[in-house]
Amino acid sequence: MPITATCPKCQKEYRVKDDVVGKKFRCKACQAVVTVPEAAADPGGHKDPWDDLDLDAYGDNPYAETDEPIEAPRARKKSPSKKKRSRSSGMPGTVIAAIACESILLLLRAVGLVGAVVTLDPCNGVFSLMGVMLSGGAIYGYIQGINVIRWISVVLCGIGMLWVLSCTLLGVFGGFAMLEEQGNIPAEQLAFMQGIMGIVIAVMIAVLVFYGVIMGCLLTPSANDHFRN
Repeated sequence: MPITATCPKCQKEYRVKDDVVGKKFRCKACQAVVTVPEAAADPGGHKDPWDDLDLDAYGDNPYAETDEPIEAPRARKKSPSKKKRSRSSGMPGTVIAAIACESILLLLRAVGLVGAVVTLDPCNGVFSLMGVMLSGGAIYGYIQGINVIRWISVVLCGIGMLWVLSCTLLGVFGGFAMLEEQGNIPAEQLAFMQGIMGIVIAVMIAVLVFYGVIMGCLLTPSANDHFRN
């Protein structure tokens, strides 16, 4: 006749055969040790999946008889997701884009430095050399994740955008005004001068775009995670 065994920890009830009185098994819910008591048959007529449980039929099962307390299995720690691993171990795409733009600016400034040396222009040479040094230091800071260099670059990019924008506007209006004043310029020479002006303006606009991209990339949340030093 089935009898009722109650878990002393979570109060879950099990109905087992009366021939296993005194034996022990582990609670399926909380893994606590449950001892089958000596009790009268449960007058209730309901059936349970644990009715007629034969404990002797299970040799090494988790509900086998034991005299030692059994610990509940520990919860497994969730391993960090692949997304978090890649973020912590790799460089964000925004920082890579900033490095690429800064490298292009470095190349343009190096070309300007060579041109200043060839033309013996010390003023442009000094500015080009400073630009090369700033771009090289910025690239190093981006790779190393130095936060101070990031904010210095953001400020310098903002100043550079204003300067390039003003120079571009002055160059456009001033250059075309100068060409209009000299109306007797031959057509071929005029076309050549207009082409040079167009190239200079295009380069200035490209530099303006690079400054804007670098600022935007350095201010993204992924960049905040990278620059922690």
